[in-house]
Order: sequence, then structure tokens, then C-alpha cells
Amino acid sequence: MDALDDGDLDGLITKFTDALITNLNLGTAATKNIGIGSGQIPDMSYFENQLGAGSALGGSGFQRLPGGYIRQFGSAAANSSGDVTITFPFAFASKPDAVYFGYKQASAPNAIQSVIINDALFTNVSMACRAYKIDGTGVITGSTNTFFWVAEGKI
Repeated sequence: MDALDDGDLDGLITKFTDALITNLNLGTAATKNIGIGSGQIPDMSYFENQLGAGSALGGSGFQRLPGGYIRQFGSAAANSSGDVTITFPFAFASKPDAVYFGYKQASAPNAIQSVIINDALFTNVSMACRAYKIDGTGVITGSTNTFFWVAEGKI
């Protein structure tokens, strides 16, 4: 007598499925559903992005990650005092978890430069910054050089 004879079709299917997973070495991913919930595997549609010109990371854009996390990026140039306000393409749920800066120059650097966020004007939609440079004599002035920025957090 077999599973079909005794009416245990569910038991037969379970044993057959377990045997396939074991014998084909499928591992645990073969038993997971697609999605962004606990224990699920996200497919590429959960990694939405909009890259800069020519699909390069050099322009402004964003990359959404599963679970509501987003990485937004772009470039900015400050005015002659070094002040600039950057508006994020998408509002974060609260202030970004992390912000990174990097300078862009056409030639070898001749000064030390840094961007500082004005915390009083740092929100979930924008950040006011001041770009400084220290030249070889120790004088601190505003920097008008273009810089890259990356902000990460939940939306």
C-alpha cells in the first residue's frame, strides 16, 4: 500500500518536496518567499534607484534598499562665504542616520577643506552646510569648490 492507496496525499507531497530539496542541495533559499518581510528574500524590484547622468554615481540620485532605507547623493557648490543648503530628493522619516562629504577638484589640492553641517538647520528634508578651506598660511575661508554628498536613512 502506498500514499495514494491510503489517501495520505499531503504526506506524500511533503515527503516528495523534502526529498527534492535534500537531493538537489537547494538549501534554505529554495523554501523562502519573495518579499521584504522577515524571512523573505527581496528581488531586484526592491532595490529601486535613479542614478545620475549616464547611469553614473557622479550626478544626483538615490538608491532605495529593502526595509525603507534610502541612500541619496549629489554634489553642491557653496557661495563665496562657503554656505550652501542641500535639499534631499526625498524626505527622510527623521534626520538622516549618516552624511558623508568628499571634495571634487580639477587639480592637486592646495588647501585642506571640510564641510560642516549646521545642526540647527539640519532636518529630514534639507541640511545647511558651510564649506571651509585652510590654505598653507593657516587662514580659514569659505570654499566654493564643488563637493559630493551622500545621506542615508529611513524614509
